[in-house]
Amino acid sequence: MLKTIGKFLLAVAAIVVLAVAGVFAKATLQLGKIRDLPAPRLAVRTDSATIERGRHLATAIFKCVDCHGRDLGGREPFVDAGPLGLINTPNLTTGQGGVIRRYDDALLARAVRHGIRADGSPLLIMPALDYVVASDQDVAAVIAYVRSVPPVDRDHEPSTVRPLGRILYGIGQFPLIDADVVDHAAPPMEVPVGATVEYGKYLGSVGGCIGCHGPGLSGGKIPGGPPDWKPAANITPAGLKGWTETDFITALKTGRRPNRTPIDTIMPWRLAGQMDSTEMHAVWLYLQSRPPKPFGGR
Repeated sequence: MLKTIGKFLLAVAAIVVLAVAGVFAKATLQLGKIRDLPAPRLAVRTDSATIERGRHLATAIFKCVDCHGRDLGGREPFVDAGPLGLINTPNLTTGQGGVIRRYDDALLARAVRHGIRADGSPLLIMPALDYVVASDQDVAAVIAYVRSVPPVDRDHEPSTVRPLGRILYGIGQFPLIDADVVDHAAPPMEVPVGATVEYGKYLGSVGGCIGCHGPGLSGGKIPGGPPDWKPAANITPAGLKGWTETDFITALKTGRRPNRTPIDTIMPWRLAGQMDSTEMHAVWLYLQSRPPKPFGGR
């Protein structure tokens, strides 16, 4: 009887090992898979107004500087996920170690919107789910700005996804690659700039509100975030009950709620607080237009 049980347990263990090995192998192939996606052609202007618009977008809206650093020279490490892996963000300048010279404007637009490198391999934790709907004009302005920044000499080691991270990625528990899940056929949202719900929705999409707080904006655990990240807040009218627009703007500018409690720095309020008055009003209108929801349903 004991021999029979032992053989059964060994068979189960062998099946588990084979399954894990299969997941690991499949994940490894997927991490290096070349995505053959056409690169969008955009008209990129380099006048001072466009570059300044791109600087504002890269700071307050797209928040490129949050991941790549204020000088766009990249950060190492950006995310240290311990046994899961180590994510470094690339140097986007023309300096030593910079990657920008590998990209023409079309390839750079593809990287932003679709999370794909110049060679067709996928970018890690590039928020293409947010950026895929960015307007042609805004993507072109960001490209103009990125190409204008002073060169930074900074080399970075390639990001590393360790075996446990690969296994969790393979079973859908460690979302690393937006290129896997983004709707590559999604048309850009060409919304006129203005204090409107529609423009607020656009800013909430490309600015990461939906990415962190969820499609319903009711908050909860942020997918793919480290275990020590606090859950995103409920920013529907239910979560912002009692807030005024002035409270909302003050929170973004100071990092404090109306009751004076601090907002966690996982929320990039220092960058979002640099939105102009039209943008802030539009986002407020959009948030207030959403159906109230209980916390955590995303």
